[in-house]
Amino acid sequence: MKEYHKVFDKYRSQFLIGELSWVYADFLTVQDIKRVVGNRKGVLTRHRQPKASGHLLRQRYHSLINTTTHAVPAL
Repeated sequence: MKEYHKVFDKYRSQFLIGELSWVYADFLTVQDIKRVVGNRKGVLTRHRQPKASGHLLRQRYHSLINTTTHAVPAL
């Protein structure tokens, strides 16, 4: 994920205007040989506890807020 952020930072000054995490949290899927015990691509567990990538993403978004000129203050 850190490597993606390096690329995003490079292109932010040229044309990139946003980032998106594709899967927010892990979820159950039909039991299959492709996916045993669900889909685990999320930044949070099924119980909404942050994984290492969740902590990294949170840190990333906080740093973006602190470096952008049009940031909206936190409530």
